[in-house]
Amino acid sequence: MLKHFLSFAGLLFSIQVLAQTGIGTTTPHASAKLEVAATDKGFLPPRMTSAQRIAISNPAAGLFVYQTDGTSGLYYYSGSSWIYIINSSNNVLPVANGGTGVSTSTGSGSVVLNTSPTLVTPTLGIATGTSLSLSSTTASTSTTTGALIVSGGIGVGGDVRAANFIGGEIPIYLSANKATSQSIPYNAETIITNWDGGGWFNNFPSAWNSTTGAWTCPRAGIYEFYFTAMLASHTGSGIGNEFAVILSLNGSLQSVGDFWAQTTSTTRTPHASTNLIMSLNVGDVVTTRIYQNLTGNAINTQDGRLYFQIKQLPSRINRQ
Repeated sequence: MLKHFLSFAGLLFSIQVLAQTGIGTTTPHASAKLEVAATDKGFLPPRMTSAQRIAISNPAAGLFVYQTDGTSGLYYYSGSSWIYIINSSNNVLPVANGGTGVSTSTGSGSVVLNTSPTLVTPTLGIATGTSLSLSSTTASTSTTTGALIVSGGIGVGGDVRAANFIGGEIPIYLSANKATSQSIPYNAETIITNWDGGGWFNNFPSAWNSTTGAWTCPRAGIYEFYFTAMLASHTGSGIGNEFAVILSLNGSLQSVGDFWAQTTSTTRTPHASTNLIMSLNVGDVVTTRIYQNLTGNAINTQDGRLYFQIKQLPSRINRQ
């Protein structure tokens, strides 16, 4: 009877011992079926060639090997395919979570994809002490597509700069000058062309064509316009003859500033100005023009005395 009791107790003890296994330790962790402990050696998984790995019959999910040839490194079997974990030669971390193709990390904080795996967009956190740089190969005028889409609010503690700011709340400005003279024919409206470059101040360069003198509205809203010009010195004006500066919208006159001659045969350099507030739609075109019937001949404008200014009124900016 005692013999049977001791045998049963020994069996229970064996089961208790075999429940966990420690190599290099007599106290394996309670959560581990097998614990290998060492301070001077490592764990070496089975090592084999690519052909040998592929030839494993019915590999179990989670099977782990080290491939020695080809793209060498650690592989595990997901249950349906072998997944490459890490490259021993250049420390490349692939898209291994069930994806196809390889993603390599190069440089500082970059991700380079040499194929086109399906990626899940992560939730971005807050970047501290660094910056976020985004680029797009094509411009976007859509409110829902582009290089960066933000559905919530953005808090900005510093300056914001944009080459072409679309759909935001930065007012559009243009301040242009024409340093060279232009001949104004007698008794004909003439569009002022060949302004100086992009203008003194212009935060939406694509809207302004300094060569043709046409400004194309890039954003619907309320705008204020100002145009002033001076003619070169001349004589022979008749009483009541006119010099006028004109703001034109889509080819139609909108505002006129006039100078009317009061005397005859007096040498003068007349100037005139006009300003206007207009509601514009995207694509509307504004030009500046001059008309004169002072002497019966063409008259030049005065060098450097033509100015054209546009300002979008901040309180009336439309949201796209």
